[in-house]
Amino acid sequence: MRKTLAVGTLILVTIIISLVILTACSNKVVSPITDSQLDDVLIPKDTTQPSLQNISTPEAVRNIPLAVTTSSVNATNPIITAPPNAIPFDWGSARGKVWDQYFYSSILSKQMSYRIYLPPDYYKYPTRHYPVLYMLHGLSGTYQEWVDYGLLPTADDMIQTRQLNPFIIVLPLGEQSYWMNQQNNGPRWGDYMVQEVVQHVDTHYRTQANPQNRAIGGHSMGGHGSLQLALNNPDIFGIVGAHSPTLRTLDQALYFFNDPKYYPTVDPVSLARTKNISSYKIFLDIGNADTDWLPRFEEFRDLLISRYANLEWHIWTGNHGGDYWIAHVKDYLNFYANAFDVYQYLRNTT
Repeated sequence: MRKTLAVGTLILVTIIISLVILTACSNKVVSPITDSQLDDVLIPKDTTQPSLQNISTPEAVRNIPLAVTTSSVNATNPIITAPPNAIPFDWGSARGKVWDQYFYSSILSKQMSYRIYLPPDYYKYPTRHYPVLYMLHGLSGTYQEWVDYGLLPTADDMIQTRQLNPFIIVLPLGEQSYWMNQQNNGPRWGDYMVQEVVQHVDTHYRTQANPQNRAIGGHSMGGHGSLQLALNNPDIFGIVGAHSPTLRTLDQALYFFNDPKYYPTVDPVSLARTKNISSYKIFLDIGNADTDWLPRFEEFRDLLISRYANLEWHIWTGNHGGDYWIAHVKDYLNFYANAFDVYQYLRNTT
């Protein structure tokens, strides 16, 4: 009888231990990723690479290798798939991702390109949406200029070290257009930027698509362009920076905006006299040796101050050149990052 009880007890203990082990193992099973979750992780799956012929893009971009790196789906090494008509730009960073994106512009009637920087955690958190900074190049440059000035690697380092909240940076291509619709039914570069580039970015990337989290800035010609585009489109841009802007008087205006009736519609100084500027966060800077453009910069600054604009401005040591803008890339990034709606960012990341 005792032997039978002992055997029964042993069997019962064995069953209990087995149940405990099975329960512990079941708690470690990870639910499989559904198709809808994969769709959230992957930017659209079309990895077809476009032909680079007849595309408006800097020559240096044409030799970029077309390989796309993929990896297993997990939190630390998420899968990265090329967006439609995008080519990876090899910029030597293992953190943020940079693409050269191509699309056909119906407004300009030609293929166009822009470069886009995605912060290090963009693919890690596939439901998170990000503020966007559009940075415009100067008269003689391309979107490679801001890469050469260190904008992308500096932003990447500052985001990685948590000096900045993460955001997307877009570098459009504007040729020598001054980023404006040109008089006499000329090319509509302003509409291209506002209606096509912004829409393309918002469609293909996870952005916070509102003026409080959409900034535009630029240097030289790009500074004029950023101010003009922002002041004419308050429903698109709420944050604007102009770094050594070439604010041309009517006498200095190029042939595509020198008509006295048309000029005030694209001149930032004229626009600031008549537009409601209370909703903007504005940053202006220029070098003290930038004598060609300093007088009108000061006129514009004084006008904004007299109208109680939300303005930060600086006259730093330097002239109108790359060394000056390189020296202040961190200043620019700090302004844009701090100008974004931090409360919306915090809500977005919880």
